[in-house]
Amino acid sequence: MAQEQLSTALTFCKRMGTFDYDGVRALVDQPKFVHHVRPSSLGGFGHPQGFSIEEFIQFGEARHKEFQSLEFSEPHQTIQGTDQISLTFETTSTMVDGKVMKADQAFFFTFTPGTSKIVKVVQFADSLLWFKMAEQRGHPFPAPKVFV
Repeated sequence: MAQEQLSTALTFCKRMGTFDYDGVRALVDQPKFVHHVRPSSLGGFGHPQGFSIEEFIQFGEARHKEFQSLEFSEPHQTIQGTDQISLTFETTSTMVDGKVMKADQAFFFTFTPGTSKIVKVVQFADSLLWFKMAEQRGHPFPAPKVFV
């Protein structure tokens, strides 16, 4: 099962990178799935309690309009436990205007016990990248929540 779960986690990231959201949907335990975006300075992209699979797909489809491509490196680090996997990557994003942005990403996957269905993803995004991208695009974006 451990190898199947690792394959599923890598496939999830690959499908995110190719904007294959129907493929992403097939990998998750749909009624229970939740996707959290961290750090908290990003405000969970407006979903601090996490995205359901449908909300995650809507968010991804909206972002797809801004990207020509999103490439994930081979994982820099992989840690696997019982029904959990963490992966770190470097991503290269090519925006529709041709600008290229690099970022580090970390993903923490939790699987429905004993299966290869993903029930939870916690994604640590490069907040500076997202703030710069929003600024360049003129999008409203929540101010960083670094002071409480």
